[in-house]
Amino acid sequence: MKRSRRIHRNTLSMAIALAATGTGYSNVGSAMQFHRHGNQLIVTGETEQDDPDILISWLDRAVAISNPITTVVFRNGPGGVAEAGLGLGRIIRERNLNTIFDGGCYSACAASFLGGIQRSMTQFDLPHYFGTETILGIHGTSTDGQVDPPHEQDEYLDYLRGMLGQEGEHAMLRIIQSHYELGNSGGFLRYYDPAKNLQPARFCPTEDETSSGGCIDHPRDATIRTDTLVNQAGYATVNDILNVKNRVAGNINPHYGDDSLHDAWGVIRLRPGSHWLLDETSSADVIWVNGGTLQLDRNGNLGSSHALVADRDGIVALRSAILDTQVRVADGAILEGYGTVTRPMQFAKNGLFAPQGIVIRSYALKSVEGVTMPFTTGASVLLEEGSATLFTVSADDRQPGLTLEQRDVVVIVPDEDQPEIRAGASRSALLIHPSATLGLDIHPGYYVAGGESLLVDTVIDRTPLTGFVAGVCSEPDAACTLDPVAPAVNPFILGSFRQALNKDEAGKVVDLTEPGAVVQARKNSLLSFMVQQSEDKIALIANPAFDDTSIFANRHSGDGLGAALRAASHRSATSLAPLLGALQFADKNIVKAQSGALRGDGYATLRSADVNLVREFGGVVDQHLQNVRRGQDEQSAAFAGSLLSASPAANRNTIAGNMSHMLRRLAGAPDEKPAQADGPDGWRFWGRGFGTTGRIDAQEGVAGMRQNSSGLLLGMERRFAGGKILLGGSLGFGSMSAKASNKQFRADVGAVDASVYIDARYGAGYVNGTLRYTRLDHEATRSIGGIAGLGAMHKASYSNHAWSVRLEHGLQWSDKHGTVWQPLLPVLDYVRLADQRFAETGGPAALQGRGGSHDSLRGGVGLRVWRSFQSSRSGVLTPHAQLLFAHEFKDRDGRLQASFAQEPTLPFKVIGQDTGRNTVAWNLGVGSQMNARTSLALDYVGERSSGRTQHGLMLGLAHKF
Repeated sequence: MKRSRRIHRNTLSMAIALAATGTGYSNVGSAMQFHRHGNQLIVTGETEQDDPDILISWLDRAVAISNPITTVVFRNGPGGVAEAGLGLGRIIRERNLNTIFDGGCYSACAASFLGGIQRSMTQFDLPHYFGTETILGIHGTSTDGQVDPPHEQDEYLDYLRGMLGQEGEHAMLRIIQSHYELGNSGGFLRYYDPAKNLQPARFCPTEDETSSGGCIDHPRDATIRTDTLVNQAGYATVNDILNVKNRVAGNINPHYGDDSLHDAWGVIRLRPGSHWLLDETSSADVIWVNGGTLQLDRNGNLGSSHALVADRDGIVALRSAILDTQVRVADGAILEGYGTVTRPMQFAKNGLFAPQGIVIRSYALKSVEGVTMPFTTGASVLLEEGSATLFTVSADDRQPGLTLEQRDVVVIVPDEDQPEIRAGASRSALLIHPSATLGLDIHPGYYVAGGESLLVDTVIDRTPLTGFVAGVCSEPDAACTLDPVAPAVNPFILGSFRQALNKDEAGKVVDLTEPGAVVQARKNSLLSFMVQQSEDKIALIANPAFDDTSIFANRHSGDGLGAALRAASHRSATSLAPLLGALQFADKNIVKAQSGALRGDGYATLRSADVNLVREFGGVVDQHLQNVRRGQDEQSAAFAGSLLSASPAANRNTIAGNMSHMLRRLAGAPDEKPAQADGPDGWRFWGRGFGTTGRIDAQEGVAGMRQNSSGLLLGMERRFAGGKILLGGSLGFGSMSAKASNKQFRADVGAVDASVYIDARYGAGYVNGTLRYTRLDHEATRSIGGIAGLGAMHKASYSNHAWSVRLEHGLQWSDKHGTVWQPLLPVLDYVRLADQRFAETGGPAALQGRGGSHDSLRGGVGLRVWRSFQSSRSGVLTPHAQLLFAHEFKDRDGRLQASFAQEPTLPFKVIGQDTGRNTVAWNLGVGSQMNARTSLALDYVGERSSGRTQHGLMLGLAHKF
């Protein structure tokens, strides 16, 4: 107790001092609040000088309406002005009232309680907030923090003797000790509930309740009941608890604080499953979020409530509200949201604080004689042992989750004659226990290297303090300025977080005391943060995420992609922010695996596939020429002639006869005339369909590609110079489906091919040449897997073309068995794929690229062998085989210069697989010269190099008109 002074020191100073020693601090309380429930008058809070007069008013008004109050209940009274405590007790005794204490009752509250005729206590059914439970605390008086000398304690000891009477004499020795041997105002003689606490009555001369604090345990038989401080058996009942079990809204306790005699609830208890939406004023002694949810919207106000307690996984959600109530959060509960807090908050073990824009304002706006001015209230946040604070970090919103304010304020110093009003500096504070955990919920986004994301920031409001204050200003109608304010000396932040936990990595605790400790944005992510802590700021500093360019490199393309990303990340503003942000939060292993998809390797591989498709058209023409050449061999001609000498009727009964008959009808020839052999210079129409499948092998970090193609070529040709020269042309249509082996790139290619060719025979050899033009139309899609934010499909449509030339020279001779041997020396095949450009649409990783011309020149040698056989039903059958070895003299891989569409000034190379310097190709097939006009062919072709494999089938038909 303090003589005419408040019992406790400034909350902030006390909290800082005690936090430094690792202890908690007691409920500061506020002015005593009265409310009625039944015949009980419940009082809560700190005892003030005028509280005895207020008590008399309540009692008299109750008698006036013939509904008198019989019992005064003291709920969690922290103490206060000593004389007022004695005054309350004397009034209670004079009116023959009973008393009950509920929870903690200290100092002046204890003196008031002992004035009751019948004195009872409750079975504790309140939340354990600010260290309270069923405790009666008695101690001596002090003034300005200094314990009063023994002779000044006698007035209060005499009061206690008078209230306890003879039955309490045996307790007075302990009570006298608590007055005469008091070390400071934090010391108490504490009595506990003997049925619930095995702790005996104990006197501690100071706030140190450990063994080193000089505490004395009294005999176990000296209890609150045996010393007759509580003289009623059993437990008393206080029925002013409103249990909420469902959804409610608005003011559910309308008579609390209205100074009326209507019944009001002292405790509002939100049970699990309940939800209270408050957007106006409502209050109680204690708002207990005991598993439910309290949502404070704008204009939501807990009024004169003394404490807000959340436990048992309860939720307190601020939504632009002003919270002017002491708070304690524990036992899995959470306080989250945004708004302003002007009272102390404590987060106990397993309590979670999740500020998303909360300002801790160490003052409240109050009125003195009609003038609104800021008054000190000592707001602070205490993170106790085992608590956690969860900060939401966003790259787009750099506002701190928690802001601590300092402001010049008005301090009222109570005095018996007239309170002294003077200016002061009030600074809010954050006090961190060494075991408190820093939790981080880091949202994806682009964090610039070295950029600061504030978690806790501080603001000093230096606006001069002006205004009229009664008793200070000499001219009531004029504004006045208070004396200059001394600067605040206490730090904003006392202590520091020693461990951090990323919400995305549950269970992985980062020891912040380790040199170079970092917190990953995600598990194994490119992005990490350093935690920077000081007395006025806590921030995350983003580390560079793209300096290691090797993550984006492979042997073919190098690290150009990584270099481009690094360059973009070091720019103060970059249009690649969405892409960089997505990559920062991805797992490094996934980023490395997806670097080819990011770079667009599929487009480079597709260039090699395009060359393959162009060559497929050329291969069809080449196979046709081979089949024609085999039909001109003397042996096969003789076989064909022998077939033609057969009767038309018999001929039409064969497959070849029926086919020839049908083609003649289509050509308009008379059906009844026998077939005649055309001359060597007639026109020939031919058609060939093909289908191939192949793959380009995965290589050095570049995904492989599977390609399937098909097409149809139609041609016309004619022989000249007695059959020695063949001139012709063809028009082809084809398509190719190309799919990367990782299924992240796909292209559908449509092709139109036109060619002219010549084949000339001389002596024992021949030479032929083909010139082709091929147009290629592409529809490509590309995706990136496993990286959040890059899941959009990227699409590109583009066209380009190719010119190609094939020259083949071969010799020919027959052995005695009729087998024809054709050495091929040389075979030259040149393809020039023209420049191409593409531009994707899609997500933030969309590419644009340009590829220069791609030149492939193969030179090779080979051997072709075939032999014709006569068949009575199928004409002349000519099986054949070919083996060719070729060497690539020019480009073996597809190459592009690419960039991200949003940042074209940062290009990088994209190089596909090396398809090999040497290639072996083979061909197995059979031709059927059914008659002098018609032939059929079926060919299997294959090709293999160190980086590519291909297989195909061709079916051909030729007819001479």
